Amino acid sequence: MVTNVPGPQFPLYAAGARMLASYPVIPLAKGQALSIGLTSYDGGVYYGLNADRDAMPDIDVLASLIEDARGRVATAINTELVMLYWGIGKRIRDEVLGGERARYREGVVERIAERLAARFGRGYSRRNLFRMLQFAELYPNSRIVSPLAAQLTWTNIVELLTTDEQPKRDFYMTMCAHEHWSKRTLRAKVDGKLYERTVGTTGSASEIQAHLGTLSVDGITTPALAFRDPYVLDFLGLDPRQDRKSVV
Repeated sequence: MVTNVPGPQFPLYAAGARMLASYPVIPLAKGQALSIGLTSYDGGVYYGLNADRDAMPDIDVLASLIEDARGRVATAINTELVMLYWGIGKRIRDEVLGGERARYREGVVERIAERLAARFGRGYSRRNLFRMLQFAELYPNSRIVSPLAAQLTWTNIVELLTTDEQPKRDFYMTMCAHEHWSKRTLRAKVDGKLYERTVGTTGSASEIQAHLGTLSVDGITTPALAFRDPYVLDFLGLDPRQDRKSVV
């Protein structure tokens, strides 16, 4: 038995505590070996498996298969999106704008944004196109961008583009990828001056760069982050206000 029920797309509270997730449990009918439930809650998609262990002793294997598949899908979508945005920014920078003046750049990017947004959605707004352009200008080497594309959401990259200092931005970008920070966690780390406190502890920014160079960045973007990123939803053609129903 498989069923899906859309849930509330806003947070619920009990005794002042926020409910973080909602997992459906579908009762087993007589003679039924497995039930699979899907639901959406506060911008997330959740599933629940309920099985008769005598009839289906490998239920944990099924759950593991689902988790692995969701992880691969999330990574693939996120990687394609980030590399697409970087590629658009680089192409605009190298082949459209060249060394043109700022006033000319504004007009060109605005015209490109109008055409792309009309055809592909708000992910290609004037503001986001300038972000793509900035990303490509700050990181022109695809060999640097490619490993990060599977580990950082575009939302987090946009957050980091507001950091002017290159060493500081590289520090947060590497740590965010390695530790799988959400946008909220990343912002809290920046507001808490983690970089400045780390420099004070290690003694210099160059020493931090040396440590970052040896840090193994081997994580991937989790489905929970990828499927909540508004840029991913727009990329997939989903309405952020109704995306979970569409995905389910």
